[in-house]
Amino acid sequence: MNRLLGLLVVCGYLFASCSSIRPLELRSVSELTLRNGASPRIEADLRLHNPNRIGATLMPSTLELRLEGVTLSDIQLEQTRLTPRSDFDLPVSAGISYADLLMAAPAVAVSLLADRRFTVEVRGTLHLRKFLFSRRYDVALRQEVRLRDLRLR
Repeated sequence: MNRLLGLLVVCGYLFASCSSIRPLELRSVSELTLRNGASPRIEADLRLHNPNRIGATLMPSTLELRLEGVTLSDIQLEQTRLTPRSDFDLPVSAGISYADLLMAAPAVAVSLLADRRFTVEVRGTLHLRKFLFSRRYDVALRQEVRLRDLRLR
């Protein structure tokens, strides 16, 4: 009887902690790099925060990257194990087309001439899983980036 009661208490704790998955917080974009070549790529580090008390898994997800309101690319995130209550950088990379770069160029040029900053937006849905429970959360981040922080390679 005591074993059954103990097992029920442990199961209750696991289900209670797993059922209350809190969303990841997308805090910033850093190390923004534009790689030029036959097929241009954009690379960045996404700073995220996991507020959950128990580790979770970030399942494959898709985020949209915008520069001055023009969609440059969709970023595919791979499955990643997250530690509890931690901040972490998630390196991302995506191919972009020259046509998309040319569409964003006028808006970026106007912003750079005005105050040497441009706006980067990341939007999408993150899929978190913890034990048997799974949830999808919408995330959005709008951040101004200084020209000197953009790396061209």
